[in-house]
Parts: sequence; structure tokens; C-alpha cells
Amino acid sequence: MTKTGPSKLTDKQRRKMFALAKSMGWNIDALRDVVWAMTGERHISALTTAGGDVVLEELERLAREVRSFRPQPSPNQVAKIYKLGYLLRWKSITIRRFNRRTTGKWDIHDNTPGEASKLIMAMEGVLKSDEESGRHGRRT
Repeated sequence: MTKTGPSKLTDKQRRKMFALAKSMGWNIDALRDVVWAMTGERHISALTTAGGDVVLEELERLAREVRSFRPQPSPNQVAKIYKLGYLLRWKSITIRRFNRRTTGKWDIHDNTPGEASKLIMAMEGVLKSDEESGRHGRRT
């Protein structure tokens, strides 16, 4: 038996839509509004793969715009974070993990200026603690 008609939205497409909506701070109703505006469908489950591609393209564009308007750490804050990472002899992955524990975000460039300050203070605290205990430079 051959399949006729458009194929249904894939799980991968659906998950990506929800992830993009979440990254922009949207709830399900906001996502449904975009789906309706782009495709005329009110229910995400009613989308086809082609309709899903159209919606995903728009969501990705909107996510890029939202990210570019978010307050980001200053170049001086980013430089200070990298310098502290160097002094602590931390690899990039260690800085990212510490940032996630400190701010809840993986990428330091996603931090707000306040979160970057919080990360800097925490890293300075680790550096001071390491220097006082004589462990400076032993972390990886």
C-alpha cells in the first residue's frame, strides 16, 4: 500500500519547535499563535513536515533576533572570565561547567552583565581559595 498525501510533522521537528519557543521564554499559546499565523493550523500536531519546516525557519529567525537583543556581558567581562580561567588553568569545558553551576547557562556569552559579574566573583573566590591552600594551577 502506498502512502498518499503530505507526511505528518516529525517528533524531531516538534521537539525543536518547543525547544526554540522555550529558549525565547514563550508558552504553548505563543507557539500556537506563530504556528497559526504561519500555516493556518491551530494545532501543532496537525502540521505536515513541510509546514513544520516553514514554522521552524521562522522560529529560528526569531530566536536569533531575540538573542541579539538580550543584554550580554561586556567585552571586558568576557576578557576577565577568560583571564581567570587561564589563571585557574581551567579548560573551556571547565569554565562552561562552572558557569552552568553558577548561572544556569552553558555559554558565557548568554549571560547577562549581572550574571557575568556573579561568575567573575565566583571564579575570583575559587582562585583566592586555591592560592590560600596552595593548590593554584592543579585544576583541569
